[in-house]
Amino acid sequence: MKKILMYVCFAVLMCTSAAYADVIIDIEIDPPVNAGDLTSVSFFATSNTSQQITGLNLPIDVGADGMGLPAELSFASAPLINALSAVPDLNLAPAPLSIDNVDGIANVVGFAPVTLSTSATLLFDLQLEVDPTAPTGSFPISINSDGTFFEIAAPGGVVSRSDITVNSGSVNIVGVPEPTSALVVLACGGLVLSRRRR
Repeated sequence: MKKILMYVCFAVLMCTSAAYADVIIDIEIDPPVNAGDLTSVSFFATSNTSQQITGLNLPIDVGADGMGLPAELSFASAPLINALSAVPDLNLAPAPLSIDNVDGIANVVGFAPVTLSTSATLLFDLQLEVDPTAPTGSFPISINSDGTFFEIAAPGGVVSRSDITVNSGSVNIVGVPEPTSALVVLACGGLVLSRRRR
């Protein structure tokens, strides 16, 4: 009976711990941006097990077109702003041409352990430039956690992929009005002005 009770307790403990991810990465975006603006995409991490991390290799996917950035967006000249003082040499490596759904890899290895908590820790900001002629649209931003390039290092190894959850975001662009829309707005403005003059 004691053995059965022990196995039941162990199974309950395993199910309870499996219900919670060790590391959660949340991607948060600035409010909607205008065509021609610069926007910031923030990557936060939390952990309910005080997980320590010592390296990041996060394949970032911008847009839903599979390979390459959408025409409306481009990486800024200094694309990554490092938020962790303990992390040196954070860079955005180019995506290998052989893989879909990756536009750049945020990469840094071998830094002093950073302990994550249930309070969000800002890892870095990704800077994107919006094309001046971009129309209104929404573009998802995610981390491709399925590919071989995805890894979060921890002291003595890596965090298991099954213990990492990624919550995506999206860049929302308030674009340049279509020429017909702009003409309608100008015509309405002209009508209002002519009525005021009478």
